[in-house]
Amino acid sequence: MHQILSCFPQGKTKALTLSYDDGKLDDLDFIALLDKYSVPCTFNINSGLLGKDEGWGMHVSETDISSMYKKHEVSVHTLTHPTLPRCSKESIINEVIEDRKNLERLIGKTVRGMAYPNRDGWTHEIKQMLPFLGIDYARVTGCTGDFLIPKDFYEWQFTCDHNHGLLEKAGEFVSLAKPQYLYLMSVYGHSWDIVKDNAMGKFEEFLHLVSHKADIWYAQNIEFVDYMNALKNLRFSADMSFVENPNAVSLWLSVNGMPVEIPGGQRIRF
Repeated sequence: MHQILSCFPQGKTKALTLSYDDGKLDDLDFIALLDKYSVPCTFNINSGLLGKDEGWGMHVSETDISSMYKKHEVSVHTLTHPTLPRCSKESIINEVIEDRKNLERLIGKTVRGMAYPNRDGWTHEIKQMLPFLGIDYARVTGCTGDFLIPKDFYEWQFTCDHNHGLLEKAGEFVSLAKPQYLYLMSVYGHSWDIVKDNAMGKFEEFLHLVSHKADIWYAQNIEFVDYMNALKNLRFSADMSFVENPNAVSLWLSVNGMPVEIPGGQRIRF
């Protein structure tokens, strides 16, 4: 029987994702830095605060959204950034679905990701509501310090932020090479925090360390979630001699140590 293991696109075994919140004007310089190193990011935006300053910096305007974030994912951060466990069910639904509607109107495509606002900003009851609101994943706060694939994308906790071993974790991540694992490094935070902490130089050093690596897949959050969910749909024969891919997208496997592409809608024999 063949040894068959799932892989990221092109047979890679490492992936990098970023998730940054609020949609403040500091995202402008942050995006320029990301684009310099060709690293995509997910930006979680409060559409009810666009063009406003609640005392912690100005949010970008509605007219900036489509052009500013065109190379990156835009996702829900709720309409007005409340602490959701303090809200009624009706308010939670409104905060999520109205933010989603507004963002979709501004960027012209579906918005299916989310970051819970504030620390301890979710409960299991809230998490269970999200699939019915068209949300396919939601990021929580706090750092895992590891490179494991999350077991529940509605409780997606990231590896680190810029204040918790960013460069050390990046160096460790780049050096990982055991073929039996899939590794994910995920970094989250706020661009305005990076500016406040005078850490833009540190973040550029991080990007220099992790960018343009042949063994790393650079993914938006929703791309990562969609790919991992699509892998679950693969249909293998009982003797593992062939596989069917019912998805529209290509998926990748390691077959006896060699990368094999499984094109969408096709059956491949090993």
